[in-house]
Amino acid sequence: MAIKILTTGDIHLGKVSSSTPARSSEVATKNTWQKIVNHAIENEVDAVALTGDIIDQDNRYYEAIGPLQIGFEKLNNAGISVIIVAGNHDFEVLPQIMRHQKTTSNVHFLGNKGTWETKTITIKNQKIQFVGWSFPTLHYNRNPMSSFDSKMVNSNHIVVGLVHGDVGNLKSQYAPINLHDFYNTQVDVWLLGHIHKPQILNEAKPLIIYPGSPHAMSPKEQGIHGPFVLNIHTKESIEIQQTPLSLVRYELLEFDCTGKDDVESLRNSATSFVYDEANQKELYNVRHLVYDLRLIGKQKNIEELTIWAENIKGYRFDIHETKVSIRKIEIDVEPTIENIEELAKGESIIAVLAQSIIALQNNETTPFLEKIKTDWKSVDTIKKAPIYTPL
Repeated sequence: MAIKILTTGDIHLGKVSSSTPARSSEVATKNTWQKIVNHAIENEVDAVALTGDIIDQDNRYYEAIGPLQIGFEKLNNAGISVIIVAGNHDFEVLPQIMRHQKTTSNVHFLGNKGTWETKTITIKNQKIQFVGWSFPTLHYNRNPMSSFDSKMVNSNHIVVGLVHGDVGNLKSQYAPINLHDFYNTQVDVWLLGHIHKPQILNEAKPLIIYPGSPHAMSPKEQGIHGPFVLNIHTKESIEIQQTPLSLVRYELLEFDCTGKDDVESLRNSATSFVYDEANQKELYNVRHLVYDLRLIGKQKNIEELTIWAENIKGYRFDIHETKVSIRKIEIDVEPTIENIEELAKGESIIAVLAQSIIALQNNETTPFLEKIKTDWKSVDTIKKAPIYTPL
C-alpha cells in the first residue's frame, strides 16, 4: 500500500490576497490552510510536509498561531504526522512556537538554526526518514547543501528532504542552491520552499518539487495553486498529484481587438470573451477569479482605446460560487494603417517605409531594410573596438 504525503509551503499565514473585490477575511491564507488540513484528513494521508514560510512574519504571530495550532491538533487527532522546516519569513517565529506554545506530539520541526537534522517515523510498517534544514536568519547567502552530509541518510529507508531555498539563483540572499546539489545525496524526494510558483524541477530520481504557495496572494501568482500529494509505492515509484485549493485564482487573458473600432463593439465582444473563458475553467474551490486583460491586435482608434478600456475594467459576474472580476487592462496593440499598398507606391520616404512594413509582414526584405542591417553591423563592430573595452 502506498504511503501518502501531502506537501506544501509558503502559506504565509496572516496574509490576504490582494486586488480582490472582497472582505479581507474571505481571502485570508488561514482559510486555505484549513482546507489543506481537511483535505489531508479526508484523503487519509499519512504525513504532511511543510517547506517553510508557513507564517508570514513576526508581526503576524497572533493572527497565525491560532489557525496553525488548530490545524496541527486536527491532524494529530487523525493520526497524521507533520514535518516542518522554517523559511526566511518564519525563521524566528516558528521555532518560538515549537518551543513555547502548545504543540502536539505529531509535529516534528527539523533543522533549527541552520543545522541539518533527521527524523525517522514508521508509516504502514515502513521506515520513512525525513531530513531537513531551516533558515537561521532573515537573509542567508550561503548554500545550505554545502553542509549536507549524505552519511546522515539511511539509504535503506525511503528518504524525503525538506529545504527552503532559491534554486538556480546563486547570488540570492535566500539560501542559493544549485540544482545539481540534490543529485547523489541518497535522498529519494526533495521538497522545496521559497518559490511560490508550483513546479517540478526533476521527475527522475531524485524527484525535486517546488509545491509552491497553496494560496495565490497577488496577480503575479497566476494559474493553479494547491498542495501536492505524493503516493510513494517504492523508492523508484512515486506518483504526484496537485489539488487546487486556493480560494483565489489570477489569470492573464489576451483579447484581439482588431476590427472593434468603437466603444460598444469593443465592450460587448471583450466582456463576452471573458465570460466564455471563465465558464470553461475548472474552478474547484475558487471563490475569486481575477483577470488581467491584455488587448492585442490592430486598432485605428488607439487614442480612444484607453478611455474605452475603462468600460471593461468594472465588469464583474458570478459563476456559481465564484466571483469573476477584471483587475487591470493592458494595451498592446498596433495602429491600423489603411491603404498601405497605396502608400507604398512611389519613391517618397512614406512610400519607402510602407514598402518596408509590407516586406516585414511577408518575411521579405527591401534595399532600405538591407541598408539598416548593414549600418547596424557597422555600429556593432565599432562597439567591439578596443577603445570601447570596459576598464
